[in-house]
Amino acid sequence: MTKQEFAVRLDIEDINKGGANDLARDLLRSWRDSGGVLCSDLTSFAGHLLIMDGNPCDADTPDILFAGNRSLAAQRFGADWAANPTQARQAFSKDYRRLCSSDYLTVSSTAEPVFGIVSTKSALAHSKREEAYHRLLLPFRTLQGARFTFCFSFELVPGLYRVGDGRSSPLPALDTQGNTSLHKPASLAVFAK
Repeated sequence: MTKQEFAVRLDIEDINKGGANDLARDLLRSWRDSGGVLCSDLTSFAGHLLIMDGNPCDADTPDILFAGNRSLAAQRFGADWAANPTQARQAFSKDYRRLCSSDYLTVSSTAEPVFGIVSTKSALAHSKREEAYHRLLLPFRTLQGARFTFCFSFELVPGLYRVGDGRSSPLPALDTQGNTSLHKPASLAVFAK
């Protein structure tokens, strides 16, 4: 992992203040309306999601149980990747999985959603392609108690971060040494693919 790689949390309320797309807002609203319980309203979102085991391990991401064919991962890594979700996690590098793991643990332990930005050059085990995206993790459970984490990721959109829009979490930027900063204007490097 390099210093340009980060997974930074943003305020969940940023989603409703223009810091996310319509699908993220709809997902968050459905989670709140259902109290985190799986319901039929969620089926319309399935194609855009990764559905993961709701019981993650320390220093690793949870198993992927389902990969939607319109998810950002399927778009970036191809339909073959999404065709076998139970082995899809192994396509991600250990460094990337470690980078992202703490957010899954937080979702599992607090039963609250996590919203943020991930930037990495090491997402796939066999490639050093730069990736930067928003990620919304939502904890869901069945009435019988089975737990899942829904992962909705979407492209970074610079226009979502207008100055003075009342958001409480600015877009992270990289300083000249490559360190992440939440107190500086966004660097265009964050948006590179």
